[in-house]
Amino acid sequence: MEFEDIKQALRANGCSISIIARVLKKSHSAVRQTAMGTHTSKEIATAIAKAINKPIDIVFPQIAFYRQENKFQSKDAQEKYWQEQLAS
Repeated sequence: MEFEDIKQALRANGCSISIIARVLKKSHSAVRQTAMGTHTSKEIATAIAKAINKPIDIVFPQIAFYRQENKFQSKDAQEKYWQEQLAS
């Protein structure tokens, strides 16, 4: 989706970039840049998609990274896995 379409969809659902930024405790600029497609953040992109009730791959079809499944439950689990892999 184009940036203006995302903003319009957010407004239609009673949401905004500012609200998402406050809820996620992220900067307005980070949320805006993610919505524009000039910054990547799966957390922010997921929140935007949820706020407009659309799948992330429909909202951001140009960003393949958002469609990839994360096989780790947390950053700690990811670091532990790679620590074990790289230590052997």
